[in-house]
Amino acid sequence: LLLFLVGCKQSDSNTESTTASTDRETTENTAVEIPEDFPDFYNKFHQDAQFQIDHISFPLEERSDGTKWEEENWVIHQPFDDQSGEFERDFTNFGGMITETIKEKNNLFYIIRRYTKMSGEWTLIYYVTGTKLENFKEVIQ
Repeated sequence: LLLFLVGCKQSDSNTESTTASTDRETTENTAVEIPEDFPDFYNKFHQDAQFQIDHISFPLEERSDGTKWEEENWVIHQPFDDQSGEFERDFTNFGGMITETIKEKNNLFYIIRRYTKMSGEWTLIYYVTGTKLENFKEVIQ
C-alpha cells in the first residue's frame, strides 16, 4: 500500500508540471487516466486550424437545429480558457474514448466533445452544445 501511495504521489508531481490539459484531469477527486499522447494532440488541435479540420470525423452529431456539423460550416475551436471562473471542465476515459465536458457553473450552457483513435490518430468524433440542464442530462446518459 505504501509503495502504491508513493507511486501515485510521484505520478501526480509529474503531471502537475505539464500544461493545463495534461496527462490527468480530476473529476470529483477521482483521477482520470489520459493517454500519454492525448495532451499533445489536444494542444495542437486547438492551435492549428488545418490540423483540427484533418482530425474531425465529419459529419458530426447534430447541431441544435437538427443538422449535422459539416466541414463547410465548422468554426475552429479555440483553447479552453476559464479565467472568469464561470465554467467547469472535466475529462473521462472510457475504453480509450476521451470525453471532454465543459459546462457553465449555473448549468445554462454545455459542450461535450468525444475523441478516439482512428487509423492510429486522435480524432474528434462527437460534438454537441446545449443551453439547458435537462438537455445536458439527456446527452450524457
